[in-house]
Order: sequence, then C-alpha cells, then structure tokens
Amino acid sequence: MATNASSNTGAATPATPTTPIAPFNAYQQTSSGTTQPIFSPKTTTITDTAQASQPDIVASLNSVMQSLFGRLATSEEIAKYGAELLAAQKANPTRGSQNLVYDPKTGKPLSGSNESTSSGVDPTSFFASILQGTGEASQYRILGTYMDALKNMADSSKGSYNG
Repeated sequence: MATNASSNTGAATPATPTTPIAPFNAYQQTSSGTTQPIFSPKTTTITDTAQASQPDIVASLNSVMQSLFGRLATSEEIAKYGAELLAAQKANPTRGSQNLVYDPKTGKPLSGSNESTSSGVDPTSFFASILQGTGEASQYRILGTYMDALKNMADSSKGSYNG
C-alpha cells in the first residue's frame, strides 16, 4: 500500500499573480494607429406598450359617459369600449429614445437625454373621441340645453307674480 509523502496542514497558500493588472484604458487603438474612446455616445430606442388596467378603463369610461350621457357605463359598454382601447394602445405604443454620453476616463455615463416621439393612447381622450358623435350624446346635449332654457324662463318669471 502506497502512502502519500506530502502532508496537508490545512493552511492555504496564496496564489501569486503571474501578470500585473493593467490600468483602465478608456481608449482603444484603431487599425490606422489612432486612438478613439471605447465609450462612444449611445442612442437607444425605447418602445413601451402601456395597457390600461381594468379599474382605469372603468373609471375613465364612467367619467366620459357621465359628462356626455349623464349616466354610468353598463358592463357591456365597459367590455366593448375597453377592448377597443386595449387594441388601440397595443397598435400605438409609446416610443422614445435615450442618448447617453460616457466619460472616457471612467466609462460611466456623464449625461443623458430622453426624447419622446409618440405618447401612446390616453384612455379618457380615446373614449371621448368615440362617444362624442353618438346619438345619445347629442340627445343629452339637446336635453340639457332645453332644460337650461326652461329653468331660465322659470327664474325670470318668479319676480313678476310676487307683486
């Protein structure tokens, strides 16, 4: 039976580095012999498809219907117009771009700017644009106009009989 001649005392010997660590160089040598920064300005395009939540759909639709029709939306209307809103939001995402400028010494971003190129679909504006041209909205406006006229006539004739 062979025995191991080396003894293991349990102490670890530190590893010695074979090559020294080079200092950070933020420039790279090009094929023509010139140097250029490694961290050049970078522009990133961002696309975000924002989808309204069910409570947001209900609140926005009820707000618009209350102002245009004088009533709240039914569950069928919420389902119908909510699906139309989600489809419009999916087809028209928010788009923008971000431009970062890096510090050539550290490689960290020095400055950045964001630019929005399209803003997606706003639920309240979307519902208002769909519902404003409906017959029910027209009837509610006309009824409101006549009711205001009747109220004004009633208010103006109050003083004449109090004589």
